[in-house]
Amino acid sequence: MLGEVDVAMIVNRWIHLAAVIVAVGGTVFLRLVLQQTAGRTLSADQHDALRAAVIGRWARVLHVCIALILLTGGYNLYIMIGRHPGQPLYHALLGIKILLALTLFFLAIAITGRNLAFAKLRQNRAAWLLVNIALAGVIVLISNVLKSIPTGP
Repeated sequence: MLGEVDVAMIVNRWIHLAAVIVAVGGTVFLRLVLQQTAGRTLSADQHDALRAAVIGRWARVLHVCIALILLTGGYNLYIMIGRHPGQPLYHALLGIKILLALTLFFLAIAITGRNLAFAKLRQNRAAWLLVNIALAGVIVLISNVLKSIPTGP
């Protein structure tokens, strides 16, 4: 029996997961498909022009995804923290997940932005995209562990 259905939580998680899928999927595509293909088939000037156009558009999509992830993640935090009182493992893993997500967001914004302070990061965009892909994998792993921890003390 399903019991009482929490529609708000279902919608919130759907939006959260959709934003994560777009953000991580887009990052994987950029790094493993587009960047590799463009690097092999385009001249340096064409590759630079394509990179600028794609990153310009991708940054807007990514920023919307990050905003949605933060908003829905905040709601998830508010709901789930109350369901896991007195569970130090849950709280520690959740804290690690949040710190890793904030690190991922910082790197994503830094490597897609135009701020001169992060120009050195953008010079090695390929490596930082891989770091973000790895961070996303760890965050998803922690999320699954958190989901498996029973509610209550």
